[in-house]
Amino acid sequence: LQGWTSTAWLVANAELTHRHGSPIFTAAVSHYIAFAVLFAVAFATNSWRENGWSELRRGFWEVPHKAAFLGGIGWTSTLIMVFAAPVLGVGLVQVLVISGELMTAAVIDVVRKPSKRAMVFIAVSMVILGVVLNVYDELKKHTVPPGRMWHTAVLAFGCGMCLVLNGLTNSYTRKYIGSANAGTCSAFVASIGNAIIWVAAEANGVHFAHDGRPSTYGLWIVIGLSATWNVVVTTVVPDRIGFALTFCLIVAGKMSGGMLADSVGILGTKRPLTLRRGTGVFCVFIGALLLKVLPGLQSGPRKYRKMIGPDGVELQYPPPTVVGNTMEASAETAADGEPEP
Repeated sequence: LQGWTSTAWLVANAELTHRHGSPIFTAAVSHYIAFAVLFAVAFATNSWRENGWSELRRGFWEVPHKAAFLGGIGWTSTLIMVFAAPVLGVGLVQVLVISGELMTAAVIDVVRKPSKRAMVFIAVSMVILGVVLNVYDELKKHTVPPGRMWHTAVLAFGCGMCLVLNGLTNSYTRKYIGSANAGTCSAFVASIGNAIIWVAAEANGVHFAHDGRPSTYGLWIVIGLSATWNVVVTTVVPDRIGFALTFCLIVAGKMSGGMLADSVGILGTKRPLTLRRGTGVFCVFIGALLLKVLPGLQSGPRKYRKMIGPDGVELQYPPPTVVGNTMEASAETAADGEPEP
C-alpha cells in the first residue's frame, strides 16, 4: 500500500501543478505538509520518552550539521518527480527514480564489499535492461519529443541518486538524535530549500495561482494522507518483515501503481501496459530483489547485539537506516553478530 500511496502522492502533485501554475509550488507545499507530519511525530516521541527532550538537546550539538543539511537538499530533489510525471508518465518516472536509487546503492555496495561485484553486476544489468525497455517503449509511441524525453529522464534518474544521499545522511544523523528528529530536520531543510526556489520563481515572473475548487482541496488531502501513511509504514513495518523486504514491496507498489495510472490516462495521456513495458518493470523488480533481498537470504538471519539506552530501553545494534525513501538495515553483520569494521 505504501507504494500505491506514493503513486497517489505523485499523481496528486502532478495534477495540482496545472492548477497552481508550476511544480515548484506544489512540491513546496507537499514538503511543508511532510514537515508538519514529521514534526508532530517527533514532538510526540520526545514528549513520551522520559529523557526525550534532554537527549535531543545534547544530540543536537553533537550531530554533524553538514550531513543533516545535505540530507534535506537531497529530499528537495523530489521536485523533479513532480515536474517529470506529466512529461514521461507516472510509471516511467517511478522506474527511473527507483533505478537511480538502486544503481547508486549498488555502487556503494561494491565500494564497501568488493566480493559482491558479481551479484551487483547481474542486478545492475537487470535494472539497466528494465530502464532501456521502458524508455524505448515510450520513444516508440512518440508521445514526447525525444530531446525533451531524454532530458527529463536524466533528471528523474538523478532524483533517485539524490534520494540515496538523503537516506544515507538521515541514517547518520539519526544515531545522534533518533529517527523522528532526523526525519524532521531533513524535512525542515527541504522545506527551506523549496521556499528559496519559490521566491526565486516569483522573482522571475512565475506566480502561484490560487484554485478554490473543492477537488483541489481534495487533492491536497490526498497528499497529506499519503505523507502520514508513509511515516506510519516506514516506522512500523520494517521491524516486522525486515527492511529489505519492505523496500522491495514498496518498489513493487510504486511501479505497479504507476503502470496502472498511466494505462487509464489519469494525467491525460494513456500509456497502455505493453509486453515491453511490463517486462522492463519486471527486470527492475528482479534487480531490486537481487540487490536487497538475496544477500540477506544468503547470509542467514541478521544478528543484533543487545544494548540498553540511557532511558533503560533495549536498543538494536546496528540501528536501522533509511536508504532513499525507504528503510533497510544499516550495516552488514558478521556471522558472530558483530558489525564489520
